[in-house]
Amino acid sequence: TAMSERLARFGKLGAEEVVGVLNATFSALITTASEYGGDLLKFGGDALLLWFHGDDHVLRGAAAGAAMRNELRTVGKRTTAAGRVALKMTVGVHTGSFDFFVAGTSHRELIIAGPAATATVATEESAEAGEVLVSHAVAAGLPARHVGPPKGEGRLLRGNPVADQPGRPSTPPGIRLEQHIPTGLRPAVGSGGGEGEHRPTTIAFVKYTHIDGLLAAHGAADLAQRFEHLIGRAQDACDEYEVTFLATDVDKDGGKIILTAGVPVASDADDERMLLTVRTIIEGAPPVDVKIGVNRGRIFSADVGAPFRHTYTIIGDDVNLAARVMSQADAGQILATLPVLNGSRTSFETTPIEPFMVKGKTDPVVAPNVGPATGSADEAATAVELPLFGHRAELKLLRNGADSAAAGSGTGFEITGAPGIGKSRLVDEVIATDERLRWISVVCERYH
Repeated sequence: TAMSERLARFGKLGAEEVVGVLNATFSALITTASEYGGDLLKFGGDALLLWFHGDDHVLRGAAAGAAMRNELRTVGKRTTAAGRVALKMTVGVHTGSFDFFVAGTSHRELIIAGPAATATVATEESAEAGEVLVSHAVAAGLPARHVGPPKGEGRLLRGNPVADQPGRPSTPPGIRLEQHIPTGLRPAVGSGGGEGEHRPTTIAFVKYTHIDGLLAAHGAADLAQRFEHLIGRAQDACDEYEVTFLATDVDKDGGKIILTAGVPVASDADDERMLLTVRTIIEGAPPVDVKIGVNRGRIFSADVGAPFRHTYTIIGDDVNLAARVMSQADAGQILATLPVLNGSRTSFETTPIEPFMVKGKTDPVVAPNVGPATGSADEAATAVELPLFGHRAELKLLRNGADSAAAGSGTGFEITGAPGIGKSRLVDEVIATDERLRWISVVCERYH
């Protein structure tokens, strides 16, 4: 995230550098893990969820964690337009009985949930940069010389365990992989290493919680039906409002659905689309506890990974803020930051909550609770558009240009001036008083 934010200052060139660094890093890490039989289940922004199974999976998982850490010490040091970058990583390793679910309608989404998934996340969160932390269950299966002192939810890994390297897991034949890719991502996930962008986007994190208790009380079959309802409802809402169902990810006692409006395909009314989508999810009476956080900002997005395993992902400080807003919500709540609410053409009932502090921000975050839609914000507006006075010479020039365009001859104008001087109002006046032409608005971002 820090690297992406620094390189965002360099426009398109900076985005290209982020893609280059991420692809080189992910390729090295995924390739290293796959040599130990590690199968990549999830990309979590800049995180990887790897699965090891079969003979000696405990030793191979720990060995892969150490090997990836060693690999990053080389591939993670880069010189960029924003200066030297030294990427670091934390690793958490846990072994146990994991519960896998597949749910959804427009695509089949893999979900990993249950106490073992919770333990995996907790172990990783206890590690600090450069550390490989293994759970107590993993430590019990390792040679004593590789088990270091206790820390947080586990024990530090000592040294570099030696394990067999069975090679990359193969994909079973006959599987239609596209059915497991969200429909909004299928055009964007190409051959890997595509162009990256820093682009304004609206992001929502939908967290489903208290899953471990449901699994213990009702069993896997019941939980599978609950996931089918939740994921299907979220996908239907995304399809209705043209929002992208980006991915799901693991979390303690549950998991997260990540939604985006504005990437990978540019759209208008991103804030409105997202708020209508998450309201539809909440109003659908989800069969598990759900809480949601929504934020808008400039994020980095790209198709990244290794040539044989890659995905479309988003990274950035405003992505992190969306997740932290979500963490402040109670079950059944949607918290949205002010840029999202102010950017929506549909107005919603809102209930203020106390501003809160989050990691990485010096000022309290204001994010009201968002209730049902109440109508069009345009209808609720009380401002009156006043007539335009003055600017006769400029209006004449622009209208002459419109006449030329209507006659088939193109003309270009550049309008500059201090903020608030009335540039947009001048253009709006020309558009409002000339219905002969189709008016198109575009935004150009700098390359460097």
